[in-house]
Amino acid sequence: MKTLKIFTVLFLFSLFGTTLCAQDAAQNKAACLKVYECINNQDFDCMAELMADDMIEYAAPEPVQGKDNVLQGIREYFEAFDMQVVPDKMVAEGNTVMILVTATGTWKKDFMGMKATGKSFRIQDVDILEFDDAGKVKAHWSVQDPMVMMSQIAN
Repeated sequence: MKTLKIFTVLFLFSLFGTTLCAQDAAQNKAACLKVYECINNQDFDCMAELMADDMIEYAAPEPVQGKDNVLQGIREYFEAFDMQVVPDKMVAEGNTVMILVTATGTWKKDFMGMKATGKSFRIQDVDILEFDDAGKVKAHWSVQDPMVMMSQIAN
């Protein structure tokens, strides 16, 4: 009987392999929505829990590697911009989620050497998040035209 149990476990593992441990597309979509909930609440501890330690942020001018470095950049951004992000559409395949969002906010503090204008903005952005097998964000890309935002908030 013990041999049968061991055989059954090995057989199931051979059928499903790493999918027994990996997140599926639906779980990654749910994790993605949780990321935006954390962003809208400016809950940096929540964001940290959802990031892999070796996360890479490709949305910055140069890639930023490591959870602590990414969080530092996010904190600086949210100190400058009071912002809310609304997910509009989302697709997922495997460990990758693409989401179209609408972001609105106001430029309230100086940022990257530029003086805050107090003006508001509304932009659309496509975020691409890649998740590891534990459901943590391991990479983020942002596809947007920065001039759309700048044209709304510049003096």
